[in-house]
Amino acid sequence: KTSFRKNSDSPPKPETLLIVLNAQGQLTQVQTLAFHEPPEYQPSQRWYAQMFNLPLEDISFRAKIQGISGATLSSRSAIDSVRKVLAVYQINVLEKQ
Repeated sequence: KTSFRKNSDSPPKPETLLIVLNAQGQLTQVQTLAFHEPPEYQPSQRWYAQMFNLPLEDISFRAKIQGISGATLSSRSAIDSVRKVLAVYQINVLEKQ
């Protein structure tokens, strides 16, 4: 999944994530394949792990996900990407079973 983030001072910079779900559609892994921002803005594996096995409705800053200080755009982009993958799985796989 490639997502683009945009701020007012620069053109969008892509980040590419590998988002892995198990057979039940639960998030089990997120790997950053490409990240074109300063390294301190990149979400860590520990940060991604807080989303593992959570249902779609709990993956948001308003629910159970802690933000990353100084990296709001990066963390928001990652959450949006994970939510999209989970939603596509629910619609295309779970609802057709």
